[in-house]
Order: sequence, then C-alpha cells, then structure tokens
Amino acid sequence: MNELVRDFKQFRLEGDQATKMHAEYELVRRDIDLTKCPRVPDGSGIYFWLMTLDSVEYKVYIGRTKSLSRRVKEYANEFQPHSPNDYKLRFFQEFMKDAAPGATLDLYSSKEMPKGLDNEETVAVNEYDPLINVLPKPTSQAKNALMHAYSIYYRSLFEQSLRS
Repeated sequence: MNELVRDFKQFRLEGDQATKMHAEYELVRRDIDLTKCPRVPDGSGIYFWLMTLDSVEYKVYIGRTKSLSRRVKEYANEFQPHSPNDYKLRFFQEFMKDAAPGATLDLYSSKEMPKGLDNEETVAVNEYDPLINVLPKPTSQAKNALMHAYSIYYRSLFEQSLRS
C-alpha cells in the first residue's frame, strides 16, 4: 500500500460520522472526472466531496453553493490565475490519481436546503474536518514559489499591455 494512502486514514469517514453523513447527504454523482466538465443536477446547499478507494470513503472537501451545477463547472474550468482556489479539487484529483490509483471522487449534496448556508457550512466543516478544508499553512518555500509564479504572470501582463 502506498504510504500516502496510509496517511489518508485520518480522513476516513466511518462509524457514527458516516451514518450521519449518509443520512444528511445524498449521492449526486460517483467517479467525477473534473477534466471533462461533468454535468450534475442543479440545487443549492452544502456539498461534500469524498474519495472512495476499495469501498472506503475519505473526507475531502465541504463547500456551499446556491448553484451546484455552476460550482462543479467552476471546478472543472481550466486554471484561472484570478481564482486559483477554484482549481483545488483538480489539483487534488491529480494528486489522488498518483497517490491512490483506482480511487474515485464522489459528490454528495445536502438532502435539505439549510437555513443559513454560511453557518451550516462552518458547522459541517467543523464536524467532519475534511482534508482540503483544514490544510496547514504552506511552507515558506511553497509560498515563495507561488509568489514567484504570480510575479512572472503579472510581469508578462504588464509588458503585454505596454506593448499594445
């Protein structure tokens, strides 16, 4: 077993938590490939991404939306420098394919429309503690690399504008 797969165990959905999650959320679509702009039914509420590997579910990400189909399309869009956060699930899916070949990325949505999306999302994140929602701060090396990449990107835009 891949060492990274063993490290996923802290995000395993099991026991009472799994029972509660499956009572409150319904499967929207299994094995979503975000490189192909998947179609999902529209709706609003809290959504929950799970990674499934060998019938074991792992908590990946919880979010909120007023339009689930629009939000999934945003995750499936090509990388956009003005909103890199929308690409986080694509990055995770690429990571998942290397770390856990055969795993699927499955989407669930709340069965009932929560009264307050912001508050309900916070409650769900605190309760389930999924991987992406609780990422540690980046290392200074990773932060500097990101800053350098953005510096190159913006410099090219400045130069392009000045030449126009």
